[in-house]
Amino acid sequence: MKVVLLGSGNVATHIGRAIHNSPHTLVQVYNRSIENGEKLAQELHCEYIQDIEDLVKKADLYIISIKDDALEGFIEQMPVVNGIVVHTAGSKPMNILRKFPSHGILYPLQTFSKQRSLDFKNIPLCLEADSESSLSSLKGIAKDLSNSIEFVDSDKRLTLHIAAVIVCNFPNFLFTMADDFLDKHNLSFEILKPLIGETVDKVKESPPGTVQTGPARRGDKKTIEKHLKFLSENEKLGKLYRFVSNMIDEYYNHPDNS
Repeated sequence: MKVVLLGSGNVATHIGRAIHNSPHTLVQVYNRSIENGEKLAQELHCEYIQDIEDLVKKADLYIISIKDDALEGFIEQMPVVNGIVVHTAGSKPMNILRKFPSHGILYPLQTFSKQRSLDFKNIPLCLEADSESSLSSLKGIAKDLSNSIEFVDSDKRLTLHIAAVIVCNFPNFLFTMADDFLDKHNLSFEILKPLIGETVDKVKESPPGTVQTGPARRGDKKTIEKHLKFLSENEKLGKLYRFVSNMIDEYYNHPDNS
Protein backbone atom coordinates (compact mmCIF):
# COMPACT_ATOMS: atom_id res chain seq x y z
CA MET A 1 0.00 0.00 0.00
CA LYS A 2 1.04 3.59 -0.62
CA VAL A 3 0.65 5.50 2.64
CA VAL A 4 0.48 9.20 3.57
CA LEU A 5 1.22 10.20 7.16
CA LEU A 6 -0.41 13.38 8.47
CA GLY A 7 1.42 14.52 11.59
CA SER A 8 4.91 14.16 13.02
CA GLY A 9 4.37 13.77 16.77
CA ASN A 10 5.12 10.79 18.99
CA VAL A 11 2.43 8.47 17.62
CA ALA A 12 3.00 9.49 14.00
CA THR A 13 6.75 8.96 14.35
CA HIS A 14 6.41 5.40 15.62
CA ILE A 15 3.73 4.45 13.10
CA GLY A 16 5.86 5.96 10.34
CA ARG A 17 8.89 3.94 11.43
CA ALA A 18 6.83 0.76 11.54
CA ILE A 19 5.50 1.36 8.02
CA HIS A 20 8.99 2.23 6.77
CA ASN A 21 10.18 -1.17 8.03
CA SER A 22 7.22 -3.00 6.45
CA PRO A 23 6.47 -4.03 2.83
CA HIS A 24 4.39 -0.84 2.43
CA THR A 25 5.59 2.52 1.10
CA LEU A 26 5.36 5.94 2.73
CA VAL A 27 4.96 8.54 0.00
CA GLN A 28 4.37 11.74 2.01
CA VAL A 29 4.57 13.25 5.46
CA TYR A 30 2.43 16.33 6.10
CA ASN A 31 3.05 18.66 9.01
CA ARG A 32 2.63 22.41 9.53
CA SER A 33 5.96 22.63 11.36
CA ILE A 34 8.70 22.49 8.74
CA GLU A 35 11.38 21.50 11.23
CA ASN A 36 9.52 18.49 12.62
CA GLY A 37 7.94 17.46 9.33
CA GLU A 38 11.12 17.60 7.28
CA LYS A 39 13.05 15.73 9.95
CA LEU A 40 10.56 12.85 10.01
CA ALA A 41 10.24 12.75 6.21
CA GLN A 42 14.02 12.53 5.89
CA GLU A 43 14.14 9.70 8.41
CA LEU A 44 11.39 7.84 6.55
CA HIS A 45 12.79 8.65 3.07
CA CYS A 46 9.65 10.23 1.67
CA GLU A 47 8.36 13.62 0.53
CA TYR A 48 7.54 16.35 3.04
CA ILE A 49 4.64 18.75 2.43
CA GLN A 50 3.58 21.75 4.50
CA ASP A 51 0.52 22.73 2.45
CA ILE A 52 -2.42 20.32 2.76
CA GLU A 53 -3.40 21.19 -0.82
CA ASP A 54 -0.22 19.43 -1.98
CA LEU A 55 -1.56 16.15 -0.62
CA VAL A 56 -1.30 13.31 -3.12
CA LYS A 57 -4.87 12.26 -3.91
CA LYS A 58 -4.35 8.63 -4.96
CA ALA A 59 -2.57 6.96 -2.06
CA ASP A 60 -4.13 3.82 -0.59
CA LEU A 61 -4.11 4.89 3.05
CA TYR A 62 -4.04 8.26 4.83
CA ILE A 63 -3.17 8.15 8.54
CA ILE A 64 -4.11 11.26 10.51
CA SER A 65 -2.07 11.29 13.69
CA ILE A 66 -2.35 14.70 15.34
CA LYS A 67 -3.51 16.02 18.72
CA ASP A 68 -7.03 14.92 19.63
CA ASP A 69 -8.27 18.47 20.21
CA ALA A 70 -7.13 19.56 16.73
CA LEU A 71 -8.48 16.54 14.88
CA GLU A 72 -11.94 17.67 13.85
CA GLY A 73 -10.78 21.08 12.67
CA PHE A 74 -8.05 19.45 10.59
CA ILE A 75 -10.48 16.99 9.02
CA GLU A 76 -12.68 19.88 7.88
CA GLN A 77 -9.72 21.39 6.01
CA MET A 78 -8.40 18.16 4.50
CA PRO A 79 -9.35 17.52 0.86
CA VAL A 80 -11.42 14.46 0.01
CA VAL A 81 -9.14 11.70 -1.27
CA ASN A 82 -9.61 8.31 -2.94
CA GLY A 83 -7.92 6.07 -0.37
CA ILE A 84 -8.92 4.98 3.13
CA VAL A 85 -8.60 7.77 5.70
CA VAL A 86 -8.01 6.76 9.32
CA HIS A 87 -7.19 8.52 12.56
CA THR A 88 -5.21 7.15 15.50
CA ALA A 89 -7.06 8.80 18.42
CA GLY A 90 -8.47 6.70 21.24
CA SER A 91 -10.99 9.31 22.40
CA LYS A 92 -12.54 10.33 19.06
CA PRO A 93 -15.27 8.36 17.24
CA MET A 94 -14.92 7.08 13.71
CA ASN A 95 -17.83 9.15 12.41
CA ILE A 96 -15.81 12.38 12.46
CA LEU A 97 -14.25 10.98 9.25
CA ARG A 98 -17.61 10.53 7.48
CA LYS A 99 -16.78 13.07 4.74
CA PHE A 100 -14.36 10.53 3.28
CA PRO A 101 -15.90 7.70 1.17
CA SER A 102 -13.67 5.12 2.90
CA HIS A 103 -12.58 5.63 6.48
CA GLY A 104 -11.68 3.90 9.71
CA ILE A 105 -9.52 3.72 12.81
CA LEU A 106 -5.95 2.55 13.41
CA TYR A 107 -5.45 3.00 17.16
CA PRO A 108 -2.17 1.78 18.66
CA LEU A 109 -2.62 1.06 22.37
CA GLN A 110 0.71 2.22 23.75
CA THR A 111 2.47 5.24 25.20
CA PHE A 112 4.93 6.76 22.74
CA SER A 113 7.98 9.00 22.98
CA LYS A 114 10.05 9.81 19.89
CA GLN A 115 13.36 9.14 21.61
CA ARG A 116 12.44 5.63 22.75
CA SER A 117 12.65 2.59 20.48
CA LEU A 118 9.71 0.19 20.57
CA ASP A 119 9.03 -3.13 18.90
CA PHE A 120 5.83 -2.20 17.08
CA LYS A 121 5.08 -5.90 16.56
CA ASN A 122 4.16 -6.11 20.26
CA ILE A 123 1.79 -3.13 20.24
CA PRO A 124 -1.96 -3.90 20.04
CA LEU A 125 -3.63 -2.24 17.05
CA CYS A 126 -7.34 -1.56 17.40
CA LEU A 127 -9.21 -1.39 14.08
CA GLU A 128 -12.59 -0.10 13.00
CA ALA A 129 -13.87 0.73 9.52
CA ASP A 130 -16.94 1.95 7.64
CA SER A 131 -17.18 -1.17 5.46
CA GLU A 132 -15.96 -4.75 5.17
CA SER A 133 -13.78 -3.70 2.25
CA SER A 134 -12.06 -0.93 4.23
CA LEU A 135 -11.66 -3.21 7.24
CA SER A 136 -10.08 -5.91 5.11
CA SER A 137 -7.54 -3.41 3.73
CA LEU A 138 -6.75 -2.09 7.20
CA LYS A 139 -6.36 -5.61 8.53
CA GLY A 140 -3.89 -6.33 5.72
CA ILE A 141 -1.51 -3.52 6.63
CA ALA A 142 -2.07 -3.92 10.38
CA LYS A 143 -0.89 -7.53 10.24
CA ASP A 144 2.35 -6.34 8.68
CA LEU A 145 2.86 -3.86 11.53
CA SER A 146 1.74 -5.79 14.63
CA ASN A 147 1.17 -9.30 15.92
CA SER A 148 -1.80 -8.11 18.00
CA ILE A 149 -4.89 -7.00 16.06
CA GLU A 150 -8.24 -6.22 17.71
CA PHE A 151 -11.54 -5.12 16.11
CA VAL A 152 -12.92 -2.46 18.44
CA ASP A 153 -15.83 -0.08 17.83
CA SER A 154 -15.78 3.58 18.90
CA ASP A 155 -17.51 3.05 22.27
CA LYS A 156 -15.19 0.22 23.27
CA ARG A 157 -12.17 2.19 22.05
CA LEU A 158 -13.18 5.09 24.31
CA THR A 159 -13.42 2.61 27.19
CA LEU A 160 -9.94 1.34 26.36
CA HIS A 161 -8.60 4.87 26.15
CA ILE A 162 -9.96 5.74 29.61
CA ALA A 163 -8.45 2.55 31.04
CA ALA A 164 -5.15 3.35 29.33
CA VAL A 165 -5.06 6.80 30.92
CA ILE A 166 -5.71 5.22 34.33
CA VAL A 167 -2.97 2.57 34.05
CA CYS A 168 -0.37 4.72 32.26
CA ASN A 169 -0.76 8.45 32.83
CA PHE A 170 -2.05 8.29 36.39
CA PRO A 171 0.73 6.03 37.76
CA ASN A 172 3.36 8.14 36.00
CA PHE A 173 2.02 11.21 37.79
CA LEU A 174 2.22 9.31 41.08
CA PHE A 175 5.84 8.45 40.22
CA THR A 176 6.46 12.17 39.64
CA MET A 177 4.94 13.09 43.00
CA ALA A 178 7.03 10.42 44.74
CA ASP A 179 10.17 11.62 42.93
CA ASP A 180 9.58 15.21 44.08
CA PHE A 181 8.88 14.02 47.65
CA LEU A 182 12.06 11.94 47.81
CA ASP A 183 14.14 14.72 46.29
CA LYS A 184 13.03 17.13 49.02
CA HIS A 185 14.27 14.60 51.57
CA ASN A 186 17.59 13.99 49.77
CA LEU A 187 16.65 10.53 48.55
CA SER A 188 16.83 9.15 45.01
CA PHE A 189 13.90 7.80 43.00
CA GLU A 190 16.28 5.07 41.78
CA ILE A 191 15.75 3.10 44.99
CA LEU A 192 12.05 2.65 44.08
CA LYS A 193 12.64 1.19 40.61
CA PRO A 194 12.92 -2.47 41.72
CA LEU A 195 9.64 -2.03 43.61
CA ILE A 196 7.97 -0.54 40.55
CA GLY A 197 9.32 -3.37 38.40
CA GLU A 198 8.00 -6.05 40.77
CA THR A 199 4.59 -4.36 40.95
CA VAL A 200 4.31 -4.35 37.16
CA ASP A 201 5.55 -7.94 36.91
CA LYS A 202 2.87 -9.11 39.34
CA VAL A 203 0.00 -7.58 37.36
CA LYS A 204 1.39 -9.22 34.23
CA GLU A 205 0.93 -12.60 35.91
CA SER A 206 -2.19 -12.10 38.06
CA PRO A 207 -5.35 -9.96 38.13
CA PRO A 208 -4.34 -6.64 39.74
CA GLY A 209 -7.06 -6.87 42.35
CA THR A 210 -5.48 -10.03 43.79
CA VAL A 211 -2.00 -8.58 44.34
CA GLN A 212 -2.83 -5.30 46.11
CA THR A 213 -0.70 -4.73 49.22
CA GLY A 214 -0.01 -1.86 51.62
CA PRO A 215 -1.49 -0.32 54.76
CA ALA A 216 -4.83 0.67 53.19
CA ARG A 217 -5.33 -2.86 51.84
CA ARG A 218 -4.68 -4.23 55.34
CA GLY A 219 -6.88 -1.63 57.01
CA ASP A 220 -3.85 -0.43 58.98
CA LYS A 221 -5.16 2.95 60.09
CA LYS A 222 -2.30 3.58 62.54
CA THR A 223 0.30 3.48 59.75
CA ILE A 224 -1.89 5.60 57.49
CA GLU A 225 -2.30 8.27 60.17
CA LYS A 226 1.43 8.22 60.84
CA HIS A 227 2.09 8.79 57.15
CA LEU A 228 -0.47 11.58 56.98
CA LYS A 229 1.04 13.28 60.01
CA PHE A 230 4.44 13.23 58.30
CA LEU A 231 2.82 14.69 55.18
CA SER A 232 1.05 17.48 57.07
CA GLU A 233 3.37 20.10 55.56
CA ASN A 234 2.85 18.73 52.03
CA GLU A 235 -0.82 19.55 51.43
CA LYS A 236 -1.10 18.23 47.86
CA LEU A 237 0.63 14.92 48.54
CA GLY A 238 -1.28 14.53 51.80
CA LYS A 239 -4.62 14.97 50.01
CA LEU A 240 -3.58 12.48 47.34
CA TYR A 241 -2.41 9.93 49.93
CA ARG A 242 -5.63 10.23 51.95
CA PHE A 243 -7.91 10.05 48.89
CA VAL A 244 -6.28 6.96 47.37
CA SER A 245 -5.97 5.22 50.73
CA ASN A 246 -9.68 5.78 51.39
CA MET A 247 -10.57 4.36 47.97
CA ILE A 248 -8.41 1.26 48.53
CA ASP A 249 -9.85 0.74 52.02
CA GLU A 250 -13.44 1.03 50.77
CA TYR A 251 -12.84 -1.26 47.81
CA TYR A 252 -11.27 -4.09 49.80
CA ASN A 253 -12.50 -3.68 53.38
CA HIS A 254 -15.92 -2.07 52.93
CA PRO A 255 -17.13 -3.28 49.49
CA ASP A 256 -20.78 -2.52 50.27
CA ASN A 257 -19.88 1.19 50.42
CA SER A 258 -17.93 1.24 47.14
